[in-house]
Amino acid sequence: MKGISKKKPALHRFPGQIAANIKNACRILLSQYGGNAENIWKNQPAGQIVERLKAFAGVGEKKAALGVMILYRDFGIPFSDTDKINIACDVHILRIFSRTGLVSRESPDEVLRAARGLNPEYPGLLTTPFWLIGRKWCHASDPDCGSCVIKRGCGKNVK
Repeated sequence: MKGISKKKPALHRFPGQIAANIKNACRILLSQYGGNAENIWKNQPAGQIVERLKAFAGVGEKKAALGVMILYRDFGIPFSDTDKINIACDVHILRIFSRTGLVSRESPDEVLRAARGLNPEYPGLLTTPFWLIGRKWCHASDPDCGSCVIKRGCGKNVK
């Protein structure tokens, strides 16, 4: 497994760790979910799926939130508890929430609280637009404030 994960293009920057995580995931899939990944989410609420995904090595809050968001958004898996699908906080989202004054400091917990306040029914809905703004305009250095779609509401805005 480690040899496969080292082939170019690299699957991960830590091939030994990702190989161990994949083996661990396979063991969990076989022992807890009958070898069928769909059993992780089938007939389960979003909050439960987040917790199940976080049980896999290498999956934290961000990846679990993204996983459930993708199941809901892209695969049409219905959930009645979309309020449990959190924003998948990364460096881009932290930066934007901080620069716009939505949070007082770059903290994933503060971003989550702010996202829940902005869209309590489905905080994860904010993930993609904020991430795209961070990738396209709101760079860590040399942001393109003049072209940014949220420039009027941003404290960083350079005229």
